[in-house]
Amino acid sequence: MQKIGSSTTPSSQQQDKMREKINQRMDKIKHKLIIISGKGGVGKSMVAVNLAYGLLFQGKTVGILDIDILPCLKMPTLPLSGVVPSR
Repeated sequence: MQKIGSSTTPSSQQQDKMREKINQRMDKIKHKLIIISGKGGVGKSMVAVNLAYGLLFQGKTVGILDIDILPCLKMPTLPLSGVVPSR
């Protein structure tokens, strides 16, 4: 790991290993949906949750990853059990 400022950044080799691991895991997921918008507060999380519930009630296995790709000051919109967000 390389120290940059006050944060630690993985080395190039470590990043390659992490990418490979992510690619292997993503290959196991048959269908992936991405809900995007160029504006905040339009209901993307609500749409994701409703789609997930609909698929769940059809007997599908679902998961949600709700993230802001661009830096944002808002807290995550989906609370995670046992996880307390830090700033």
